[in-house]
Amino acid sequence: MLPGKPQAYKPPRFRWNASRTQTYTLHHKSMKSAREVLAEQTKTPPLRDVPLIVFIELYFRRPKSHFKKDELRPDAPKFVTKTPDVDNCIKFALDALQPKVVADDKFVTKVIAEKKWCDDATAECTTIELLVRV
Repeated sequence: MLPGKPQAYKPPRFRWNASRTQTYTLHHKSMKSAREVLAEQTKTPPLRDVPLIVFIELYFRRPKSHFKKDELRPDAPKFVTKTPDVDNCIKFALDALQPKVVADDKFVTKVIAEKKWCDDATAECTTIELLVRV
């Protein structure tokens, strides 16, 4: 489980200079901390050479506009259709698993992901479950 608001993968950026091209990523710090958290939660060596199914649940806090007098409004949306995109969150989660939990994300053969609502900010998180395919 990754605590906090679900993160999205941000593609590398390039800066052209007169003498060279610089490459940098915008999610470097959040990726580093995510890898550390997942490594602490895993007590086994990295999985390698086994096909994996990954289940990812992305929990987002409902905005205050979804509530009226501390009760959920009847017209509040059932599904999370706001950014970040689910595919970018999947990329971030799979990259965070490497190299301490999964040796390489090429072993992932199936991904099931869903964005869900949670009721308070402390419950915002990303849950990741791995299943070895047989």
